[in-house]
Amino acid sequence: MADGFATKPTHATIPDTWSAEGPACTEGPSELSEMLRHGCYDDFNANVAKCGSANLVGANLRMADLTRANLKGADLRNAYLRACDLRGQDLSGCNLDGASLHDAKVSGVLFPANLDAQEIIMSVELGTRMRVR
Repeated sequence: MADGFATKPTHATIPDTWSAEGPACTEGPSELSEMLRHGCYDDFNANVAKCGSANLVGANLRMADLTRANLKGADLRNAYLRACDLRGQDLSGCNLDGASLHDAKVSGVLFPANLDAQEIIMSVELGTRMRVR
């Protein structure tokens, strides 16, 4: 593609398991988080469509642009989302227990009902880990 998002990155930490059919289903967060950090939204979204929701437990997504990622139902427990762009995302079905949103862009984000607004504010402003009810 002309915008470079559908191409396979050459970053050394990414396993060479991607094929013409897209990535194989993965259980762990490391390969999925690498897809997002390198802007491979098409591959990430294909994996989510093929395998169900994304397992991003403990993922380091610092400064990632997640606006084009399908995060519906994602498990983001203990994820590090500092300064990432989440604008417009529907996170209502996500598990955000222990996630940190310090300096994240959260305009228009639909958060889970079990997450108090004060938890979100403290996480964005101070970097605290969010606790769900």
